[in-house]
Amino acid sequence: MTAGLVVSPPFGRDAVHLPEGPMAPHPVLDGHLRGWLGEAVPRILESARASGPRALFLSGSARWGEFVAWKGDGGPWRPLSDIDLALVVDRRADSLARALRAELERAFARSRWGEALASCPIRIGTYAAHRLSRQNPMLSVAEMRRANSCLWGDASLLEAFPDPERDGVAPQELVRLCLSRSLELVEAWWRAETARPGDGPDGHEDLLREYAVSKLGSDLGMVLLGGEGTFLWGSAARSRMIARRAEEGRVPEALAARISQWTAARLAPASPTPERSASWRDLAPAAELCACLFWTWRRLLESQAEGGALLPPGLLPREGRGLRDGLRRLRRAFAEPRSGPGFRALGAWRAARTAGTYWSALGRASLALWLSQAPEAQEWRGEILSVLRPWMTAEEAGDPRRAALRLGRWTPWVRRAHG
Repeated sequence: MTAGLVVSPPFGRDAVHLPEGPMAPHPVLDGHLRGWLGEAVPRILESARASGPRALFLSGSARWGEFVAWKGDGGPWRPLSDIDLALVVDRRADSLARALRAELERAFARSRWGEALASCPIRIGTYAAHRLSRQNPMLSVAEMRRANSCLWGDASLLEAFPDPERDGVAPQELVRLCLSRSLELVEAWWRAETARPGDGPDGHEDLLREYAVSKLGSDLGMVLLGGEGTFLWGSAARSRMIARRAEEGRVPEALAARISQWTAARLAPASPTPERSASWRDLAPAAELCACLFWTWRRLLESQAEGGALLPPGLLPREGRGLRDGLRRLRRAFAEPRSGPGFRALGAWRAARTAGTYWSALGRASLALWLSQAPEAQEWRGEILSVLRPWMTAEEAGDPRRAALRLGRWTPWVRRAHG
């Protein structure tokens, strides 16, 4: 064999190693997920053949047996979670993940699994093999290392990634999590409020709003534990650890109890009652969540030595992904003239930075909106309004319902821009 030559294992289904444990609590759903994943992995590898696939790793809720989907009266399961995959290749292009996703969507639509699942639940991230050690110490990288689940290829490549649990997760990661979940709740609330009967998949926007509440609420456990340098993967395990923290007097018992309830609701979502759906018109179901979010957020700021301000301006001084990927495209464009004019690459870089900035700002405004609903937030009312004002008028910023509607209208555009 020629020295330095990397020989990949075969791409067929026989070479795929699905996780031994369940991917979802419900056995029927678990069977559907395993069936589709077993077919999808060879397709992913074949589609990425020109990029030189080296390994494919599984992470996220499916690895911990917590993949969630909803099934009403008949019809397919509607995924609420993702199957998170990380593909390591020799030659990574910025468009690779998008191309793989598009191919998977086409294959899913033609497959028999489209009758069992309402949508393709697979999400793919791509990594260049020679740059693994230079990845940012993100929560997703930490979780992937702890998951230790290689579906195909060279499992030892996982050790080439940085170990954020050992060396420290980037401080802004927990901030980013709060912003993401706050934005998701604004988006879900806006879609539920503006949907007409029959809109959206199955017309169950209220269900997605309830799920966004439980997702934000259960992830408060991640923020609290992460703020003290402890990382547990799987929402059920985090909920149990938070309960122990409450017994030790380090977390309010009421907060621990609510995190436990939100975690249970996240793992077993159910359609809300008409009365609860109607009560969302004055944001009543969010009141307790906002109070818990406020306490957790203040604790996070204290752990990061951020005092005084409720929403410090330097929460996310740079949007890492947009800036990093934009610079990478810019360097490659000037190093390889065939890839396109330098000015076009500069425009792409500027657009990536702009998209990242908008995402951060909208997430910060969404967080400000939910924090404003906590009784303790009155002291910071002026600061909260200043964060909301760039997105709306002063009159709208003073009315929580109108503010949520205004922010919600921005979410589709920002998501498209940010990718």
